[in-house]
Formats: sequence, structure tokens, C-alpha cells
Amino acid sequence: MLTLLPVVVWLCRQHAPLNLMALGEYSARQLGLSVWLWRNIFVVATGWLVGVSVALAGAIGFVGLVIPHMLRLAGLTDHRVLLPASALAGAAVLTVADVVARLALSSAELPIA
Repeated sequence: MLTLLPVVVWLCRQHAPLNLMALGEYSARQLGLSVWLWRNIFVVATGWLVGVSVALAGAIGFVGLVIPHMLRLAGLTDHRVLLPASALAGAAVLTVADVVARLALSSAELPIA
């Protein structure tokens, strides 16, 4: 858990390059962003976060894939809000899924995480 925190804090502070990259590669390059450098940095950071998260919590990647897209459809496009909201909404969805699984199968255990 301690290995995740510095990367998450750093990633949340990098909202400007993320917002520029959301405009597209051509537009980001025209606005002065080194797309190749930032893309590689974000790939390494994402790989680190995914690796540590899966090692700690198990393979429940559907939450990490679905929640950010649902929030974008709801209108959250600024990464200053989207990144923390994705973490909170993902935790909430996983908690609700766990409660539903426990209530639906009270005599058996359905492994959520």
C-alpha cells in the first residue's frame, strides 16, 4: 500500500499533461507537450499501479476499466476531478458488489476480491 501512495499523489498532480493528451496527440504536440515522453511516463506509472494493486487486491480489473468510462459519460472530463472520483466510485461499486454478493448467497461465499 505504501508503494502506491507516492505514485497516486504524483499522478493526481499531473492533470495538465493528462488534459492535453485527452485532446489528442496532434493537439497536445501543437500545445507544446512532449507526447512521446509523457505517454511513456504514464505507461510506466500505470503499469506500476496495476501490478501493485493486483498483487494486493486480486484480479478485479473490471472495476478499474468500467468506472472511469462511466464517469466520463456522466460529464467528468477534467482529470483533476476524474482521477480521485474514479478511485472513490470504484471503491463504492466494489463495496456494493460485495454486499449484494453476501446478501444473495448467504450460505456460500462469493469471492469478490
